[in-house]
Amino acid sequence: MSDETDAEIYDSLIDLNFEFDEKRFISLTEIAESCGMSPLSYLRKAIRNRKSVFARLRGSGAIITGKKLGDYHKISLQFQLWYLSYDNLKKMLFNKPPWEITSLYRPDVIYGKSDVQFTYYPPEPIDENDLFLEIADFSSSAEVSPSRPFPTNQGGAVTSSPTVPKNNFFLLTKSFTNWFYEVLMMFTKQQKTLIGIRYGKD
Repeated sequence: MSDETDAEIYDSLIDLNFEFDEKRFISLTEIAESCGMSPLSYLRKAIRNRKSVFARLRGSGAIITGKKLGDYHKISLQFQLWYLSYDNLKKMLFNKPPWEITSLYRPDVIYGKSDVQFTYYPPEPIDENDLFLEIADFSSSAEVSPSRPFPTNQGGAVTSSPTVPKNNFFLLTKSFTNWFYEVLMMFTKQQKTLIGIRYGKD
C-alpha cells in the first residue's frame, strides 16, 4: 500500500498526463467519417439512442480536502475524459457548436470519497472535435448505421462487411425450392407410369 497521504496524491494530479484508452474510446469525427456521416449528424443520432458521450475539456478545477482555505489542490480538467450529463447533451441536439458545458460529475479520482469536494471554473466551449464515444456501444453494425456496417480492419485495409439483401435471398430460396419440388413430382409420376406399363396396369 502506498505511503503517500491523500494530500500528496491529489497534489500530484496537477502534472498528471492524460493517457487515452484507444481500446475503449473512439473520437466522434473518426467514427462519423467511417460511416459516411457528418460528425454533428452522427452525434445527434447517438444522443437519441442514449449512448454515452465523453468530452475532452480545457480549463481548471480544484479538489478540496478540508475546511481550511488552503486545503485544496488545483488540477487541470484535461487529466481525464468527462462523461457528459443529458442536460449538456440536450443542447447539442438543437444548437450548433461550440457548446458550453454547464455541469460536471465528480472526477474519477475522488469518486466515492464523500469527504472530498470538487469545484471547477467554467471550461472553454467545445465542438465536435472534443467528443468521444465508447467503442463497446457500437459493436453492432445496426447501431452504427442501417446501411453501412462498422468497418473492420483486415490486413491493414479498412473494409466493411457486405450487406445481404434478405428479401431477395428469401425469394431466390423459395423459387429454387418450388422448382426442385416440381422436378421431384415429375420424376415420381414418370416412375409410376413405367411401373404400370411393366405390370400391365394403366
